[in-house]
Amino acid sequence: MAAAVSTILDTRRLVLRRWRLEDLSAARARLGDPEAMRFSDRGPLDAAGLAAWLVEATAEAPTPLRVWAVVPPGAAGPAGYPSLREGPRVGPGRVVLGLRLMPGLWGKGFAAAAARAALSRLPEARPEARPEVLPAAPPAAP
Repeated sequence: MAAAVSTILDTRRLVLRRWRLEDLSAARARLGDPEAMRFSDRGPLDAAGLAAWLVEATAEAPTPLRVWAVVPPGAAGPAGYPSLREGPRVGPGRVVLGLRLMPGLWGKGFAAAAARAALSRLPEARPEARPEVLPAAPPAAP
């Protein structure tokens, strides 16, 4: 079997790539940030939650549904992620686009670029799927 491609998008503005186990220390501050994670179903991740999340994110998925790392130019590591996943909020057979970025990247086009790249993988994952917009989940309880 061929090795999985790590980078799926590389522009001068960002790299979208697979998560790696060595991203743990760089991701800790990002995915543990209350502001960046305020709309996440899980909320900010503690060390144990982050380690479990990263193991899941680096696992070989049976389909192209997955979570990718967003790495801005010159950054020490990932600054967030877009994901395509089946989830409890959308029901069986449906896919949700998730997106988490550090607040310093908000309003600079990184979210749109990352979302477009993730959505470009949707036909491969679910050819029958059609994107639709759902309201954001309420912020996780503190």
